[in-house]
Amino acid sequence: HKCERIAHFATHYAALIRQVHPRCIIGAYMCPWLPTEFEGALSRIFAQDYELLAPAIDVFTPLIYGKKSGRPASWGQEFLENSAAFVPANRKVQLILDALDGHDSLTATAAATAPSWGIQIFSGAQIFSDTESAQIFKRAVEKIHATAMG
Repeated sequence: HKCERIAHFATHYAALIRQVHPRCIIGAYMCPWLPTEFEGALSRIFAQDYELLAPAIDVFTPLIYGKKSGRPASWGQEFLENSAAFVPANRKVQLILDALDGHDSLTATAAATAPSWGIQIFSGAQIFSDTESAQIFKRAVEKIHATAMG
């Protein structure tokens, strides 16, 4: 029931946005848990159901903050590679990574066989202020783009 209510709100507000900006890409930040984790907590606690939200949401953005969540650097890659099982095929997934997770998280995400539609970095200023880190980011984005283009 909670998932349906949240999906209804998303549909309502997406319709309002699209009335004014018909080509607007609408996204939603998501809890990064798989639907099967923690006894279905994604829907049970967070009321997030990708299938129900899909009519309103173009891009789903799970917040992959590995160190803060006690997860490995490969978490983003694992999420992407599992996402086909629960994200509708006509919807995009764009991860947000945490700069605290360092280069390993970014590199692992770029290695995913199911690429992220784009990439966001929380607290990314520290990455872009360092030339070496910025180059690692650039290479990761290029790899994601190449994988997406086939």
